[in-house]
This record gives sequence, structure tokens and C-alpha cells, in this order.
Amino acid sequence: MFGIYMMVTDGGYRLIKLGECLVKMGQMEYSGIFNPDNIDETGYGFKDICGLAVAGRMQDMIV
Repeated sequence: MFGIYMMVTDGGYRLIKLGECLVKMGQMEYSGIFNPDNIDETGYGFKDICGLAVAGRMQDMIV
């Protein structure tokens, strides 16, 4: 299971979790329907996003 996050700047960088997805046969897919002016009731809109991140649990990651 991997978390899907949007990255916003708020005096620094902040990650806000949007949802989760599974990897199947080396591929993953995520889709969501969001209010473009207030994503998931966070107060941030699409204009505030400066990046996206996909992250798994630390014990599952190979370093």
C-alpha cells in the first residue's frame, strides 16, 4: 500500500495525504475527484500544489 500526497508550500513544504493505492504487477493507479478550490476540505486548491509524492511505509522501502 502506498500513500498519495500533494505537496504545498506553507512557509516550508507540507505533504497532505490524498489517498492510497496498491501496486499490481509493477503498476499503480490513483484517481480522485476534488474541488479544485478546496481539495479534501484542506483549504488548499490546485493552484497551491507544487508537487506530488508517492510513499510507502519505511519498513517496506529498500535503501
